Amino acid sequence: MQPTQPGQFFGIKVSKANVNVNYATDQQLVFKNDFSTQTFYDSSNSRIMLGLLPDGTYGLVISKPGINVTTVFS
Repeated sequence: MQPTQPGQFFGIKVSKANVNVNYATDQQLVFKNDFSTQTFYDSSNSRIMLGLLPDGTYGLVISKPGINVTTVFS
């Protein structure tokens, strides 16, 4: 579990091998779940989002290889 600040939401992060999950960037993760949105990563980008999306809707979004899934909400 990821430590949190008071009043912040917490979740689960799984980092790549030899990366301290407490300090890992999203690019260094294999999986992240903040209990409202699940995000799955490939070797360099977040590729799949499931749950509460950045635009406030719920759904499933999958990006093409090499494209960060969050860019569709920019």
